[in-house]
Amino acid sequence: MARRAEAFGLNVSWWGPREKPEAPWPRARDLLALAAASDILVVACRASAETVGLISGPVIDALGAEGLLVNVSRGQVVDEDALIAALKAGRLGMAALDVFQTEPTPAERWEGVPNTVLTPHTAGATSGAVPKMVALTRENLRRFFAGEPLANPVAE
Repeated sequence: MARRAEAFGLNVSWWGPREKPEAPWPRARDLLALAAASDILVVACRASAETVGLISGPVIDALGAEGLLVNVSRGQVVDEDALIAALKAGRLGMAALDVFQTEPTPAERWEGVPNTVLTPHTAGATSGAVPKMVALTRENLRRFFAGEPLANPVAE
């Protein structure tokens, strides 16, 4: 994602809970600092107990009235109530969401919320990914009926 952003001439920085010495981009000291320094904040992290509500009201406010929040990770990561309130109040400029706390998200929840792009959770459905998903499903079915451990795409 960072390489693609660079191709558009964007300055890239990041924050995460663990150091990534191989990352060529500067790491912000914390998430609030990253949000405050960003025009666009792309959220791409795993779902875990530690990431529930990670994108909170203070982070949204740090991104600011001109900022764009893009969530392509998991719905639980963004505090949707804080996000909706910030968009309605003009404290956040825009939001683009591919995932929601409740899926499918109720349409009425987003009624009257300005400057949003809402899409169904299809970001992983690329021409390269779909055949891999099908192959993994077939392999796991074969393993299940053979009594073997299921394939873990993260570990393999």
